[in-house]
Amino acid sequence: MPRTFELKETHLLIQFSGLTRFMSFKNELSIPYRIIRQIGAGEKIPFAWKIAGVAVGDVMEGHFRRNGEWHFYSFERIEHTLHLELEGGDGKDEPAYKRIVIGVDDPDALAEALRERCPNLA
Repeated sequence: MPRTFELKETHLLIQFSGLTRFMSFKNELSIPYRIIRQIGAGEKIPFAWKIAGVAVGDVMEGHFRRNGEWHFYSFERIEHTLHLELEGGDGKDEPAYKRIVIGVDDPDALAEALRERCPNLA
């Protein structure tokens, strides 16, 4: 499994392994529940410029820019993705990304578990 997900008390922890870790330039992402504004699954992804990472066919891994905002993508199949719209953090204690799209086996189940923990959903 290239990604593991842990629902911690205050944040979602995503850990990357193997080739996914190499291609996405990330070991892990820690996303506080309080900065998550919207949650979706399997949605279409609008075009974004690849800054660092890989974008080949259905595989997207790494850092992207769209309309001046940072996005982070790590998936192999769009229909198995979890989409998180974030408030955007300072880049130190919180991710500076506006949007994170992550591959997951059951995006609907993870989305539902996250909705129960996120106080600021739009």
